[in-house]
Amino acid sequence: MINLNSKQYQKAKAVLDDVFLSGNCENWRKIVDDVSKSYLDGFLVFLTHEKSSSLLKDLGFQSLNDWLLDVENWKRQVLDPRNDSGGTALIIYHLWQTLYNKLEKSVRESRLRGNIPSSGGILLYLAGLAKCVILKYHIGTDSPKFEIIDIIDNPKSAFDFWGAINQTEMRNQNSLKEILSTGHKIIFHRGVLIHVDRRHDIEVFGPSIDTLLLSEILAQDVYELESSQIKRALEIGCGNGLLTISIAKHCQKLEELHSIDINFNAINCANRNLIANILPHLLAKKKVYFTSGSFEPELFASKFDLIVCNPPYIPLQSEKSKHSKTQTKFFQAVGGLVLIDTTLNSLDRILNPNGKLLLLVSNLSLDYTLGHIPKNYNYSFPINDGFEVLFDVEAVLNETTWLNFLKKDCGLIAKKQLFYHKLFPIWIQLRKP
Repeated sequence: MINLNSKQYQKAKAVLDDVFLSGNCENWRKIVDDVSKSYLDGFLVFLTHEKSSSLLKDLGFQSLNDWLLDVENWKRQVLDPRNDSGGTALIIYHLWQTLYNKLEKSVRESRLRGNIPSSGGILLYLAGLAKCVILKYHIGTDSPKFEIIDIIDNPKSAFDFWGAINQTEMRNQNSLKEILSTGHKIIFHRGVLIHVDRRHDIEVFGPSIDTLLLSEILAQDVYELESSQIKRALEIGCGNGLLTISIAKHCQKLEELHSIDINFNAINCANRNLIANILPHLLAKKKVYFTSGSFEPELFASKFDLIVCNPPYIPLQSEKSKHSKTQTKFFQAVGGLVLIDTTLNSLDRILNPNGKLLLLVSNLSLDYTLGHIPKNYNYSFPINDGFEVLFDVEAVLNETTWLNFLKKDCGLIAKKQLFYHKLFPIWIQLRKP
């Protein structure tokens, strides 16, 4: 679970404290239902509250997962006038209803303006990435309908469906197989719905656990700052568009946003998702530019207040690796540290004096990255110990020599025939005189 104790988090926690004392949920309903703060994750506030477990047990549930899996039945009981549900029961009722309404709206609009299928599956990430809720949805003649199929605690990737099929109950296995067979990957996180169609979005990344981690850091460290002054932003390597869209949607003072990726299919996918997530009249108020090509600082005439980059961060063993038979655009996009170098060396030309770069690297390349940050820049870690995830890059796993190099020399972690590494988001900004 990621919890950076932002100001908005502290404010919501204070409101929740008051609810447990008074039983009056009105202020809690207002804060979780505030449409101007659609990025807020009330489940993070609830799950980290010291009284959440006792409330769930009072309602007859052993855990939040148990409640979620039975939420629709429970909701009908709460709304039944014959039942005398206590005031605190409305805490989780408002949580679920607000989330349901946001998801329903996003799916409906993405069906109208994007091209998500009329039925399929959604991976819903909650509580500071502590939970991945697998939903089955169907859009009929009225509003979308949702059914929770399974819940994965502390997910290490986004997402191993086959692994989930092996672990879930028999009654849910067919539903998971149906979702997997569609070829569509749909993820909902912090108010943004991302759709990647594997049949057409060739070699478009993610959304991966890397992207979700950066999305979570941006929400807690940027969007939840009421004093955020970001007017110009840049994403280097936008992939499916999750981060570009979240910046466009949640940075209230944003005037101009640039997004660049070497893969034209990624640009097309990101633009489609942007249109599906933000209403035209709201999008018209912000200038959003997409560029297909390699990142070069000369492409941009002005500097930025916020730059986000999730670069390739897997070290290559030697020049021989660069000419491997797997040397494709996808291979180039996962291997080597060139974009890290290019981005860091460009900071004076692209970052405003008060601006910040959010860069994501792995423990495999952390020392290298820290050693190449210009001397006149400071850096800090929002997550000091890193965020351990599954290392599932097939281009590497299929190259025995490269894999052994990463295990021996770079700190790749082996656990029961699987491999893991730690992701490190880094904030970088100009050192003050």
